[in-house]
Amino acid sequence: MSRRRRFVSDNQFYVVVGDRLSILRQARNLRQEDVANTVGVSRTSIVNIESGKQTIDLLLAAKFATLYGISVDAIAPKTSGLPDGS
Repeated sequence: MSRRRRFVSDNQFYVVVGDRLSILRQARNLRQEDVANTVGVSRTSIVNIESGKQTIDLLLAAKFATLYGISVDAIAPKTSGLPDGS
């Protein structure tokens, strides 16, 4: 039985990232304003990031990862069209 990997399309990438960040924030009982102040963006940016309407760069992803005690790759979903090394 083969295992199929689940990949997201380019247009879904930031929606999945936003969902993951929202789940991480809520699991730690943090307000969007608290996260915004910690990572150095506006609360509106957090709202837009969590809804997938705003992209994030690697530096901001690293700030989120540090805040939540996870690795950057835990935030990003696998994408289609890229070699995965296997």
